[in-house]
Amino acid sequence: MIYVMIAALVLSSILAMYRCIKGPDWMDRVMTFDLLNNVSIASAVLYAVFSNSEEAVSLILVLAPLSFLSNTFFVFLLERKKDLS
Repeated sequence: MIYVMIAALVLSSILAMYRCIKGPDWMDRVMTFDLLNNVSIASAVLYAVFSNSEEAVSLILVLAPLSFLSNTFFVFLLERKKDLS
């Protein structure tokens, strides 16, 4: 079961990187960045569940808010840039 989950995370990472390279707009790249952050959080969750690691839980508690704040900041900058144009 864990191999299926890892394969799904790897496949979504590969597709996200393709979308990041081929994305026609900056908003596509920001959404890809968000997806890659979520994949890294999901990887940490898998590690925490299957290894009973408490350190991974603290990593998740740091990564999740940072991911949210960074994506919010990127969208704010893109909207501000669009308003200035």
